[in-house]
Order: sequence, then C-alpha cells, then structure tokens
Amino acid sequence: MRAGDFEIKRTGKGIAEVSRYTGSDTTVTVPEEIDGYRIVQVGAQFLRKSNKVEKLILPPSVEAINPQAFSTWRNMEAIEVSGKRLMSVDGVLYDGSQRTLLFYPPKRQGDGFVLPSSVSSVEQTAFQSAVSLNRIYVSGQLSSFSVDPASLPALEEIVQEGDMKSMKVSDGVLFKGKKLVFYPAAKLSVSYSIPDGVEEICSGFSSNLRMLSVPCSVKKGLEDNARGLESINVDRSNTHYRSVDGVLFSSSGTLLAYPSARKAVMYTVPQGTSSIADEAFLGASAMCVQLPSGLTSIGREAFAGSSILSISLPMSLVNIDMMAFDGADSIREMHVDRGSAADVFLQARHMKNRIVYNGYF
Repeated sequence: MRAGDFEIKRTGKGIAEVSRYTGSDTTVTVPEEIDGYRIVQVGAQFLRKSNKVEKLILPPSVEAINPQAFSTWRNMEAIEVSGKRLMSVDGVLYDGSQRTLLFYPPKRQGDGFVLPSSVSSVEQTAFQSAVSLNRIYVSGQLSSFSVDPASLPALEEIVQEGDMKSMKVSDGVLFKGKKLVFYPAAKLSVSYSIPDGVEEICSGFSSNLRMLSVPCSVKKGLEDNARGLESINVDRSNTHYRSVDGVLFSSSGTLLAYPSARKAVMYTVPQGTSSIADEAFLGASAMCVQLPSGLTSIGREAFAGSSILSISLPMSLVNIDMMAFDGADSIREMHVDRGSAADVFLQARHMKNRIVYNGYF
C-alpha cells in the first residue's frame, strides 16, 4: 500500500511496517499512523541506495528496524526517536534501555565518539562507513563488540575510560578474556606484538601494519585475519602455528597464509609442506611460486587475486579443490608432469592453454 511518499506493508491487525520512502527530502518524518495503520517497524528497503536523507525522525510507536536497512543510510547525520523499544541520544540510535548500540550515523559530526557506560553490546551493523570517526571511548558494561574493522576505516584507536567489567583496552586494541576482539583499521603502528595469553584472533588488522609477532598462546583465528602483511613471526614454542621466513604455517605442515605485502618476486614453498590452505595466497604479490615435492593438496581459491604468473605443481599432488585456481586469473604458466593428477585436473578444468610440461623442449 502507498500513502504519499511512503509505502507500507501490513504486519498484523491495525499495524504495519513502513517499507519504503519514495520522496526526495533530506529530513524525513515517519508518521505514527498511515492509512489507519499504526507504524511499528521500519523495513529493510526503507531507503534506496541513492537516497540523500540526512535526518530521520521516527514515531514512538516504532519498535524495530530491520538491520539490513542501515546499509543504505550512508548520508545520515542524526536519528530522532523516543519509545519503549528504541531511543536516540545525540542522534545515535540505541535500544530502549540504552544497553545496545544499534546505529551510529555515518555523517555525524565529530572525530570521536563516547560510548555510554550503560551499553553492553555493539551490534555488527552499528557502524556503516563512519569515515570521519578516529576514536571510540569505552567504559562500564561493554561485553560484546561485533563490528567489522572495515566499517570504521579511519579509526585509529579505542580508548578505555574508567573500569570495564568484561573487556579491556591495551594499546588501542580491544580484548575480551583471551580473545583479541577488535584491532582498529587505521591504527598507525607498522609492527605489533600480540600480548602473551591471547588465544584467539577475532579481528583483522590495520592496513598500516607490516610485521606481526605471535606469542605461544595463540591457537585460533590467525590464518583468517593476518594476510595483508609483510611478515608474520610466530614464537617457536607455539604448538598450533609456526612461521618460516615470515610465512604462516600450521604445526602439521599446511601453508595457511602468505603475507600479501611480502616483498619477493619468487617464492619456493619449503619441503615438508603437506598442503596449501583455502585462500592461502590471497592477494599475494609474488610472481613465481614453486610448490615442493611431497605436497598432496591445494585448497579452494588458494591463489585468488594474486599476482602469480607462473607456478610449478608437483607429481605428488592428489587432492586439488575444484575451485583451487578460481580467481587466479594472472597465472599464465602452470608447470606439471605429463599424466600427473595436476595435468588431468587442468585438462578437465579447461586450462590446457596454461600447461607447460616439465622436460618438454
């Protein structure tokens, strides 16, 4: 149903969702009632991607906003609402008890934000390309911070103000127990040592970071978050990970992550490596890669987005993921032994034009 600049969708007896705004105003006020229906929620497609809305005023009847809606609120400077389920303070949206941060307007003025001490949870969708935000100040009840660092591209540090019950900040990085929860995307350090005692990495690292030192305590999450570096150096007593010349391996011999900023034209994977993990060479800048004899498997999209031009595949390969070379468009030469599993795989995947047979003249 449509009424003026609003489209609504009935969700129950006498109640509805405001599903879309079709006007062009920069300030939008949603009525409490449209066509006899009380508005209780805001839909995922409420604003189009091209909208220029800067301020949104919601009635107290609104109880929920679909989190998918926030991704299109790119020009938002402030939200106004005061109800039992939702409230705003200084233009920032919270749940009714101010315990959960729901949405921080991306164009809100100021390079710092003080998170109220009452807030215990920051939702995954709370920040959407807040490009001017450099610092977040935290304290009090905070126990969950589910934000992707990429959604805060200018954030340099998190600052702890006062005591915290569940989390802590050290050197601008947020921790909870034995987990590294959030590393700011614009943190200025070029090298960083993960504190001893941390067991799990739950955050990517800054684009400025080049060298990462890993203590013996880390057990999980490193391979998923430490690719955009020059070097990863793991303490020799770590029983889950190891590093060889700055490249990350598992203790069992799987190459987990080749640092994409590593400065090397050619890379020879060391003997004893048993497998190449999914996305192991994602974005790698090396141009030539030599895989060792004894290597048995290559994972999904292992070389996606890399600069690799030439790669040598050993006779020992027996398990090659069907998507192993998806996204590896730069590879021009794939050196294999005639009749090997790699040869058969490449033929079947219509990559015959890239094959160079060993010993062929």
